[in-house]
Amino acid sequence: MTFELIVFLTGAITFLFVFGWFKSAAIIVFKSEFAKNSITVDETWKKLFKVFLVDLLICITGVIATGVLFLIILRHHTKKKKGTSEDILKMVGINYLAKKKTKVS
Repeated sequence: MTFELIVFLTGAITFLFVFGWFKSAAIIVFKSEFAKNSITVDETWKKLFKVFLVDLLICITGVIATGVLFLIILRHHTKKKKGTSEDILKMVGINYLAKKKTKVS
């Protein structure tokens, strides 16, 4: 594994840890709402499914964004070479923008 990949994974794990901590607090609130019987079982499952979809999107974008942020900080801090955004996206495996720019040139 390269150093950049380790830094990206550290950012991703950091985001997942913080997001998990936030979700544990949200579960406590949800349990108290469920204990009061303020919503029906059908509404509960619909609400939980919506929350699952939103959380999935947040996790995907948050992991990628935090990993890239850690890489940007690493590049800025070490001043190794001036990394463009395309270089950073290539490092994390997202080379769609690089391919698109190559075709245009």
